[in-house]
Amino acid sequence: TPFKRYTKLMTINVVLTCVNWINRFPSEGRISENSSPYKILEGINDPDLRVKRVTFGAYVLAFAGPNNKMNTRSSPAIALSESNQTGGNFFMSLFTGKKCIVTSGRNYRLITKS
Repeated sequence: TPFKRYTKLMTINVVLTCVNWINRFPSEGRISENSSPYKILEGINDPDLRVKRVTFGAYVLAFAGPNNKMNTRSSPAIALSESNQTGGNFFMSLFTGKKCIVTSGRNYRLITKS
């Protein structure tokens, strides 16, 4: 593992991800028994569970974009949270420790243990 403990960026994003998912489902004792708080406030329907999602903390190779140079086109990263409803994600680059955005699910690959 590249880190001994969660970084500040990872801690912030794990809390945001948890709150986001808790608010996407209806529960007892809330204003509406049938609609989620997310749907009431944002007007967005329930989450489409058919969309490919990456879990928090997953190691991925994030695609950096096309170029005509011999630079690397992907870099190792850790998944942080979703950036939009259509499969985009935020990642933390393992090289820089900064947040980067990948707007499509086709632009990253999970790194799995063999």
